[in-house]
Amino acid sequence: MCSRGEGILQDNKEAVKWYRLSAEQGISGAQSNLGLMYEKGCGVEQNYIEAHKWFNIAGMNGNKIGGKNTAIIEKKMLVGQIAIAVGLARKWKK
Repeated sequence: MCSRGEGILQDNKEAVKWYRLSAEQGISGAQSNLGLMYEKGCGVEQNYIEAHKWFNIAGMNGNKIGGKNTAIIEKKMLVGQIAIAVGLARKWKK
C-alpha cells in the first residue's frame, strides 16, 4: 500500500491525515485504509493495536475488508494486544 522514499514519506503522512479526518466522520473505507496505514507503518509508526482498532471499527460499520483484516492482523498480535484494541474500538464507537 505504501512506498518508501523521501517524497513518498510526506505523501503517506498526508494520506494518514485525510484518512483520519474521514474515519472520524464514520466513513468505513477510510477507517479500513487507516488501519492499513498503521499495519504497514505508512505515514505513522507501525502499530498493530491501532490497526486492529480501525479495522474493527470499519467492520462494525459494514466494511467487509476491514472485517477480514481484523482477523488477519490478529494472527500477528498477542491476546492482550487484541483485548486492548477491542476495548479502544468499543470506546471509540461510544
